[in-house]
Amino acid sequence: LDADDSGADAWSDVMMTNVAGPFLTVKAVIAKMTAPGGKIAIISSKMGSNAMAPGNGYLYRASKAAATNVARNLAAELKDRGISVGAYHPGWVRTDMGGSGADISVEESASGLLARFAALGPETTGVVEDYAGEPIPFCAHAPRASPRGPRSPPRRHRPASGGARPPCPPPRNRHRPRARQRPPR
Repeated sequence: LDADDSGADAWSDVMMTNVAGPFLTVKAVIAKMTAPGGKIAIISSKMGSNAMAPGNGYLYRASKAAATNVARNLAAELKDRGISVGAYHPGWVRTDMGGSGADISVEESASGLLARFAALGPETTGVVEDYAGEPIPFCAHAPRASPRGPRSPPRRHRPASGGARPPCPPPRNRHRPRARQRPPR
Protein backbone atom coordinates (compact mmCIF):
# COMPACT_ATOMS: atom_id res chain seq x y z
CA LEU A 1 0.00 0.00 0.00
CA ASP A 2 1.27 3.46 -0.88
CA ALA A 3 2.90 5.32 1.98
CA ASP A 4 1.26 8.58 0.80
CA ASP A 5 -2.19 7.04 1.25
CA SER A 6 -1.71 5.97 4.85
CA GLY A 7 -2.55 9.00 6.97
CA ALA A 8 -5.94 10.33 7.93
CA ASP A 9 -4.77 13.89 7.22
CA ALA A 10 -3.84 12.95 3.66
CA TRP A 11 -7.24 11.32 3.11
CA SER A 12 -9.02 14.33 4.56
CA ASP A 13 -7.05 16.83 2.46
CA VAL A 14 -7.45 15.00 -0.85
CA MET A 15 -11.14 14.18 -0.33
CA MET A 16 -11.86 17.79 0.62
CA THR A 17 -10.05 19.04 -2.49
CA ASN A 18 -11.26 16.53 -5.09
CA VAL A 19 -14.76 15.71 -3.81
CA ALA A 20 -16.09 18.20 -1.28
CA GLY A 21 -14.54 21.14 -3.16
CA PRO A 22 -16.49 20.60 -6.41
CA PHE A 23 -19.69 19.65 -4.56
CA LEU A 24 -19.61 22.65 -2.22
CA THR A 25 -18.81 24.97 -5.14
CA VAL A 26 -21.86 23.69 -7.03
CA LYS A 27 -23.97 24.03 -3.89
CA ALA A 28 -22.81 27.65 -3.49
CA VAL A 29 -23.64 28.69 -7.07
CA ILE A 30 -26.61 26.51 -7.98
CA ALA A 31 -29.20 29.03 -6.76
CA LYS A 32 -27.79 31.55 -9.25
CA MET A 33 -28.14 29.09 -12.15
CA THR A 34 -31.75 29.90 -12.98
CA ALA A 35 -31.76 29.86 -16.79
CA PRO A 36 -31.87 26.51 -18.60
CA GLY A 37 -28.69 25.69 -20.45
CA GLY A 38 -26.36 25.88 -17.47
CA LYS A 39 -23.32 23.62 -17.44
CA ILE A 40 -21.21 22.12 -14.68
CA ALA A 41 -17.90 20.41 -15.46
CA ILE A 42 -16.15 18.38 -12.79
CA ILE A 43 -12.54 17.38 -13.33
CA SER A 44 -12.20 13.71 -12.54
CA SER A 45 -9.79 11.10 -13.84
CA LYS A 46 -9.88 7.75 -15.57
CA MET A 47 -8.04 6.57 -12.47
CA GLY A 48 -11.39 6.85 -10.67
CA SER A 49 -13.04 4.31 -12.96
CA ASN A 50 -14.03 1.08 -11.24
CA ALA A 51 -13.41 -0.61 -14.58
CA MET A 52 -9.77 0.48 -14.47
CA ALA A 53 -8.74 -0.44 -10.93
CA PRO A 54 -5.43 -2.30 -10.94
CA GLY A 55 -4.59 -1.44 -7.33
CA ASN A 56 -2.25 1.27 -6.03
CA GLY A 57 -2.96 4.99 -5.79
CA TYR A 58 -5.88 4.28 -3.47
CA LEU A 59 -6.34 7.81 -2.18
CA TYR A 60 -6.24 9.52 -5.57
CA ARG A 61 -8.35 6.81 -7.22
CA ALA A 62 -10.96 6.89 -4.44
CA SER A 63 -11.20 10.68 -4.59
CA LYS A 64 -11.66 10.70 -8.36
CA ALA A 65 -14.24 7.88 -8.20
CA ALA A 66 -16.14 9.95 -5.66
CA ALA A 67 -15.85 13.08 -7.82
CA THR A 68 -17.27 11.14 -10.78
CA ASN A 69 -20.08 9.82 -8.58
CA VAL A 70 -20.90 13.38 -7.48
CA ALA A 71 -21.01 14.49 -11.13
CA ARG A 72 -23.30 11.60 -12.15
CA ASN A 73 -25.67 12.26 -9.26
CA LEU A 74 -25.74 16.01 -9.94
CA ALA A 75 -26.50 15.24 -13.60
CA ALA A 76 -29.51 13.14 -12.59
CA GLU A 77 -30.77 15.68 -10.07
CA LEU A 78 -30.29 18.80 -12.20
CA LYS A 79 -31.42 17.45 -15.58
CA ASP A 80 -35.04 18.57 -15.09
CA ARG A 81 -33.77 22.10 -14.33
CA GLY A 82 -31.98 22.20 -17.70
CA ILE A 83 -28.52 22.06 -16.13
CA SER A 84 -26.03 19.65 -17.69
CA VAL A 85 -23.19 18.04 -15.76
CA GLY A 86 -20.17 16.11 -17.00
CA ALA A 87 -17.08 14.50 -15.46
CA TYR A 88 -13.85 14.85 -17.40
CA HIS A 89 -10.42 13.25 -17.43
CA PRO A 90 -7.87 15.88 -18.50
CA GLY A 91 -5.41 13.29 -19.78
CA TRP A 92 -1.92 12.56 -18.53
CA VAL A 93 -0.60 16.10 -18.74
CA ARG A 94 2.97 17.38 -18.60
CA THR A 95 2.76 19.27 -15.31
CA ASP A 96 4.50 18.98 -11.96
CA MET A 97 2.07 16.17 -11.12
CA GLY A 98 2.21 14.38 -14.51
CA GLY A 99 5.93 14.83 -15.07
CA SER A 100 7.89 15.48 -18.23
CA GLY A 101 7.11 12.01 -19.64
CA ALA A 102 3.35 12.59 -19.70
CA ASP A 103 1.42 12.22 -22.96
CA ILE A 104 0.06 15.68 -23.67
CA SER A 105 0.75 19.37 -23.13
CA VAL A 106 -1.26 21.65 -20.87
CA GLU A 107 -2.48 23.47 -23.98
CA GLU A 108 -3.74 20.27 -25.65
CA SER A 109 -5.57 19.20 -22.49
CA ALA A 110 -7.12 22.63 -21.94
CA SER A 111 -8.18 22.95 -25.59
CA GLY A 112 -9.77 19.50 -25.54
CA LEU A 113 -11.54 20.13 -22.23
CA LEU A 114 -12.96 23.42 -23.50
CA ALA A 115 -14.32 21.60 -26.55
CA ARG A 116 -15.90 18.94 -24.31
CA PHE A 117 -17.48 21.62 -22.10
CA ALA A 118 -18.89 23.33 -25.20
CA ALA A 119 -20.39 20.00 -26.37
CA LEU A 120 -22.01 19.35 -22.98
CA GLY A 121 -25.79 19.68 -23.09
CA PRO A 122 -29.04 17.97 -22.11
CA GLU A 123 -28.37 15.07 -24.49
CA THR A 124 -24.94 14.38 -22.96
CA THR A 125 -25.50 15.21 -19.29
CA GLY A 126 -23.95 12.59 -17.04
CA VAL A 127 -21.12 11.95 -19.49
CA VAL A 128 -17.81 10.61 -18.21
CA GLU A 129 -15.14 11.17 -20.85
CA ASP A 130 -11.63 12.35 -21.49
CA TYR A 131 -10.37 15.61 -22.98
CA ALA A 132 -10.62 14.10 -26.49
CA GLY A 133 -14.23 12.96 -26.07
CA GLU A 134 -13.46 9.27 -25.51
CA PRO A 135 -15.92 7.73 -23.03
CA ILE A 136 -14.55 6.35 -19.80
CA PRO A 137 -16.39 3.39 -18.28
CA PHE A 138 -17.31 4.25 -14.71
CA CYS A 139 -18.59 0.85 -13.60
CA ALA A 140 -16.67 -2.38 -13.74
CA HIS A 141 -19.68 -4.07 -15.34
CA ALA A 142 -20.54 -1.25 -17.75
CA PRO A 143 -20.05 -1.93 -21.44
CA ARG A 144 -16.75 -0.57 -22.72
CA ALA A 145 -18.07 0.17 -26.19
CA SER A 146 -18.52 3.78 -27.12
CA PRO A 147 -22.09 5.06 -27.65
CA ARG A 148 -20.65 6.38 -30.94
CA GLY A 149 -19.98 2.85 -32.17
CA PRO A 150 -16.70 0.93 -32.34
CA ARG A 151 -13.67 2.67 -30.90
CA SER A 152 -11.74 4.63 -33.43
CA PRO A 153 -8.59 6.70 -33.10
CA PRO A 154 -9.31 9.76 -30.94
CA ARG A 155 -10.55 12.77 -32.85
CA ARG A 156 -10.24 16.23 -31.41
CA HIS A 157 -13.28 18.47 -31.00
CA ARG A 158 -15.84 15.78 -31.65
CA PRO A 159 -19.47 16.87 -31.94
CA ALA A 160 -21.90 15.84 -29.21
CA SER A 161 -22.26 12.09 -28.98
CA GLY A 162 -25.95 12.02 -29.81
CA GLY A 163 -26.84 10.65 -26.42
CA ALA A 164 -25.54 10.41 -22.91
CA ARG A 165 -24.03 7.17 -21.73
CA PRO A 166 -26.65 5.03 -20.10
CA PRO A 167 -26.46 4.74 -16.34
CA CYS A 168 -24.44 1.84 -15.00
CA PRO A 169 -26.47 -1.27 -15.64
CA PRO A 170 -27.19 -3.59 -12.72
CA PRO A 171 -24.96 -6.64 -12.54
CA ARG A 172 -26.37 -9.52 -14.54
CA ASN A 173 -27.55 -12.51 -12.58
CA ARG A 174 -25.57 -15.33 -14.12
CA HIS A 175 -27.59 -17.98 -12.34
CA ARG A 176 -31.03 -19.05 -13.42
CA PRO A 177 -33.61 -18.37 -10.75
CA ARG A 178 -34.95 -21.48 -9.13
CA ALA A 179 -38.51 -22.36 -9.91
CA ARG A 180 -40.82 -21.39 -7.12
CA GLN A 181 -41.87 -24.46 -5.20
CA ARG A 182 -45.44 -24.82 -4.00
CA PRO A 183 -45.81 -26.04 -0.46
CA PRO A 184 -47.26 -29.57 -0.16
CA ARG A 185 -51.01 -29.75 0.51
